[in-house]
Amino acid sequence: MKKVIGLLLLLFVFSKTHAQEVIETEISSKHLNKIQKVKIFIPETYFDDHLAFPIAVVLNSDALFDTYVATSKLFAKNDKAPSQIIVGISQEFKEFNYLNYGFDNYSGLPTQISSRTFGFIKNDLLQFLQENFRISNFKTIIGDKLTANFANYFMFEDQPVFNAYISLNPQFAVHMPENLKDYSKALKNEEYYYYLSRTNDSEELFKNKISDANRYLSNSENNVFNYRFDNFDKVSELTSIPQGIASAMEHVFTGYSGIDQREYENKVAYLSPLAKIEYLRYKYENILYLFGEEKEIRVTDFYAIEDSFHESENSNYLEDLGEFALDTHPKEPMGDYYIGRFYEMDMDYRKAAIHYKKGYVKIPSDSPESRLFYENIARVSTLTKEKT
Repeated sequence: MKKVIGLLLLLFVFSKTHAQEVIETEISSKHLNKIQKVKIFIPETYFDDHLAFPIAVVLNSDALFDTYVATSKLFAKNDKAPSQIIVGISQEFKEFNYLNYGFDNYSGLPTQISSRTFGFIKNDLLQFLQENFRISNFKTIIGDKLTANFANYFMFEDQPVFNAYISLNPQFAVHMPENLKDYSKALKNEEYYYYLSRTNDSEELFKNKISDANRYLSNSENNVFNYRFDNFDKVSELTSIPQGIASAMEHVFTGYSGIDQREYENKVAYLSPLAKIEYLRYKYENILYLFGEEKEIRVTDFYAIEDSFHESENSNYLEDLGEFALDTHPKEPMGDYYIGRFYEMDMDYRKAAIHYKKGYVKIPSDSPESRLFYENIARVSTLTKEKT
């Protein structure tokens, strides 16, 4: 109880100053039978209008925590990832690292002692976070070397508690590549993300295991399992950490960031026009569900899907796109443009002019868009006169 009160006091101070971003606290663990120290990064936006926040659990905190926090802040600032609550698990004595995160050399499964660490994270830590913070449905776990191998065990449950797994230069246990292949195939109901990296600094045994795992996971046909691999063969292991974390974060939060070329080609391009509109709806409903953020649909995401609507065989759906755009962005001119374009392609130039004019008055006179809308109005006005 004292620990919770102390944490709440720290949160109160943080809310008043926003100066202290990282707090340190202790969790009484029934699994470890001791007090475990943790560091918690709380984003500045925690006390804004966000409903809840995704969490990231960082194993091997001494090596990874600061880099993950810095990268998370950079991505959130640039709208590439949500703000995250980040928890680093401290390791007081490095010589105990294998005891806490090790595996049985024959079965490849956690040892009796490392199973306690598993129980601490799954039950004590996550329960503590749930009781003391506004936690969303999306959870990430990250580790390197031995702890990267350990993080995989959470995927082997019937209902994994983590949605994303970041594995940096892992020291895989025996059978781990084969286990990853089997368990990644069994994932269902939710979207899962897996990131794997390797450097030339790895021992040959672990290099081979990483290569095996990459071969298996690259061939996965599970639609809910999203995988990316990086081979940092020309940089040191130390340099690969920030590169790997940045690449992993880009991969893990594809569903949050705006639609890029990769997402468009893999998930959007083959959809029908109406299905593309529904994809936009789903994407932002999922952002609320997974990341706890009620986010307005980005204008750039409309631009990302609009090209196919201008094709003659799909032009009838421009009106649907325009009405959807007006519903979500009534002060933006793009919805009026889409509907105006629909009527122009249907050769109803009078109605096209009306909607182009509606969009025109929403644009500042010094904007380049103002001239383009004026040209649209002039063009359909000329066509109206020629038609009559």
